[in-house]
Amino acid sequence: MLADFRIIPIGKGTHLTPQIAEVMKLVEASKLNYAINDMTTTVEGDWDSVMKLMRQCCQRVLEGADRVNLAITIDERKDKVVRLGDKVKSVEQTLGKSLKK
Repeated sequence: MLADFRIIPIGKGTHLTPQIAEVMKLVEASKLNYAINDMTTTVEGDWDSVMKLMRQCCQRVLEGADRVNLAITIDERKDKVVRLGDKVKSVEQTLGKSLKK
């Protein structure tokens, strides 16, 4: 399954890089395959591993913020295993060219 998430510390001002860096330490320690972009992070893994990571991320953010907002979008399929990059490859194949990454 793929889980795309956005975590927003609330009550810590507008410069959130230190809190997001702490979250990314947890993502890396989880050993789940992941991709980060400017607005979200996508992780690949089983339900329990992904949910454990989401809980850890929220707990870490709450150590230094008054509130946390976590938004998760999950893509889980019964017919095949979904891997990071599969959706981009599919669109690129349809377009017949590589996209900017």
